[in-house]
Amino acid sequence: MNLRVKYSPMEEGFDAIVLDSGDERGIDNGSIDLEFNPHVIIDLPPDDGKAPVSLEVLWISDLLPLETNEDYCAETDTLTIGEELETATLVVENGDLVLYWRPDRNYPDELTAIAVDIRNASEHLAPAIAAHQHKQTKPSQKYVKIPR
Repeated sequence: MNLRVKYSPMEEGFDAIVLDSGDERGIDNGSIDLEFNPHVIIDLPPDDGKAPVSLEVLWISDLLPLETNEDYCAETDTLTIGEELETATLVVENGDLVLYWRPDRNYPDELTAIAVDIRNASEHLAPAIAAHQHKQTKPSQKYVKIPR
């Protein structure tokens, strides 16, 4: 799936990445947060569907490097953000974005988003990964007293 990627480097204490499918977004109640992670914002389609249209992850650098993230599967190149996947009763895919839902207190009228998968994570998160690697390899600044 071709996702449009927009990375916003570290500004005001956090960085963010947006993965956008290009599909139409819903206007009313079109954006939701994951239940256990308010730093993940998901846009849904206008027809009250459950498929993720776009995904914004704030503080993306906290999830990097992928290789050391316990929620990253290198074998499938998939990053999972969220908790309690085993409680999901509905899994909806939109290409490389997968959203996990479970019933909430207003079930069957409402479901709660509990997790999201980013397939081909190393490709989609490439700008954030590059920025993180650059930050890690940047020499530290040390003050050296220069003799006079």
